[in-house]
Amino acid sequence: MKSLRVITVMVMVLGIFMLLGISLAQAIPLSEGAAFKVQEGSVKDGQTPPNLLTANALEFAFNSTTTQATVPGGFSEQGAASIGGFSLNGTTVPSFLGSPAPQGYAMYATYTATGNSTFVTPNEIEDNYTSFTLHVFIDPNQSVVINTNGTVSGLTGDEYEIASGTLAPSALCPTPTCGQDHVFLPPVLANGDFHILMNFLPSADGKQYFVDPSPFYLFVNFAGVISTIQFPGCTPGTPPVCANFNSTEQGSGDAFFPAPQPSSLLLLGAGILVVSARMYRRRQAA
Repeated sequence: MKSLRVITVMVMVLGIFMLLGISLAQAIPLSEGAAFKVQEGSVKDGQTPPNLLTANALEFAFNSTTTQATVPGGFSEQGAASIGGFSLNGTTVPSFLGSPAPQGYAMYATYTATGNSTFVTPNEIEDNYTSFTLHVFIDPNQSVVINTNGTVSGLTGDEYEIASGTLAPSALCPTPTCGQDHVFLPPVLANGDFHILMNFLPSADGKQYFVDPSPFYLFVNFAGVISTIQFPGCTPGTPPVCANFNSTEQGSGDAFFPAPQPSSLLLLGAGILVVSARMYRRRQAA
């Protein structure tokens, strides 16, 4: 019975990895996502027609503000993103997202984050996130505006939350943290890149919108570029002279739901079978 319990636990572990779509070799696939389906007819305005679409990425643009005194040191960040559309293997998927009223609707997200920064070079900063909280909303009448400082305005009360997320456990990531970005100080062109792996939890309304798979994916990965960064407290130089590192950022990216890695799952399954066979032989010998 003991060996049976051990085998059962191992099979459950395999099942968890299959549900997460995460391999042992690569926990954050940054360039591909698993397919999902959205039912746009669930938008709570009564005017968006039924439209079941299939995609494997959501495209977004964001603005944020970072508060930070020194590097190395801690930082806090707040931001907002407009979700502009869906794509499937790099091709735009037709949808009512962003279409003219009355059939169209908008989607946006707000987020807050904390972390720690270090210098990689005199002009390059690496940010490692220690927390990241995300809320995703549908805006039926498309009134919400994403401001340059990462706040939102134009709320009219018809907005409703369809999903939320927090930073994924670090054990699932190949780097020290599940969220990281790189930014550059002037006079180097102020830009960078980022990736963030998060838990993903659809709300009751979100389950009417994200309809397949069911239950939906447990994790979402954000990856993209930081196109512009302003450091008002820094004077260009080699290295720059900074009274503080407060900044505003703009950028864009894609949200993916990590796809399963079949080869790794097969290897894990084979390992379970080998262990099970050995335990069975030992039990028979006893």
